[in-house]
Amino acid sequence: MKIPKKPLKPKNKKTIAGSSKLMKSTNGRNAVVLRIITDDEERFRSIFEEGPLGMALVDLDFHFTKVNAVFCKMLGYSKRELLSMTSKILRMLIMLLKMYNR
Repeated sequence: MKIPKKPLKPKNKKTIAGSSKLMKSTNGRNAVVLRIITDDEERFRSIFEEGPLGMALVDLDFHFTKVNAVFCKMLGYSKRELLSMTSKILRMLIMLLKMYNR
C-alpha cells in the first residue's frame, strides 16, 4: 500500500461536493492511510506492552504518560505510582539511571 506523497487537496479552490469521482478517490486513499496508521499503532502497542525492554513515554513536564510492566519492575514501582509521580521525582530517577548505566 502506498501513502500519497502530497496532501489530498482539490485542484481548484471551488467546492468538490459535486464531484463524486474525486470524493470516492479521496475516501479510498483515506481508508488506506487509516489502515496503515491503525496497523502501526497496533504494532507499537504490542512492542511497548510485550517487549523485553523497559519503556516509558514522558510529557514535556517530565510526567510519565505511559509505562510498561518491565519498566515498572526495573524501578520497583507500580504503574499507578509511576503515572502519578511529580517531575522532581522523575528527574531524580533519570539521574540515578544515568549513574547506574556508567
